[in-house]
Amino acid sequence: MTWGAIPTSKNRSTSINSPSPFVGSARTGLMSSPCRRQAFPLEPHCQSHPDAKPIHMDHTSPDAAKILLIEDDEVDALLFQRTLANCTGRYELVVCVTLDSAIEWILNHQCDVVLLDYSLPDSFGIEGLRKLQSRFAELPVVMLTGLDDPQTSLDARESGAHAYVVKGQFDSAELDQTLTSAIRNATPIN
Repeated sequence: MTWGAIPTSKNRSTSINSPSPFVGSARTGLMSSPCRRQAFPLEPHCQSHPDAKPIHMDHTSPDAAKILLIEDDEVDALLFQRTLANCTGRYELVVCVTLDSAIEWILNHQCDVVLLDYSLPDSFGIEGLRKLQSRFAELPVVMLTGLDDPQTSLDARESGAHAYVVKGQFDSAELDQTLTSAIRNATPIN
């Protein structure tokens, strides 16, 4: 499998207008959102999604399930990308850094499941889940967080999340099982 990467730390953001060793090279994936402007260096086989804001991490399998990761931390996005690369399922990963850019992307593209970070620049907590569900009720959502808190997990599930995943406390088999279950249990779109 060939996957892209987003290898920078959340604390090192590079403005599109500032000099970057990657701007203008084949390794550039430029993102722009109302909340954040940033240039993300990508591996050579990755590219910016031609339609707008999401970074598109290309996978060549035509039968791949499309996973939308809504994550503003590049290190965490890289963790999920690398974990997905080791899964037995075939996945195509698209990454958005804000909830609003993800909603815009979903309106124009097919998506099988969403991995939603608990804390984003434009939403926090269950609010983001509710906003997604109000527009895309049939789309399964897996909440992601650094909080290993039973109450937060319960709140997420009671609010409609298919699952609650604590970052750094899962392996590729567990993530694969969670995604497969979410896709199988999704409400069919008529």
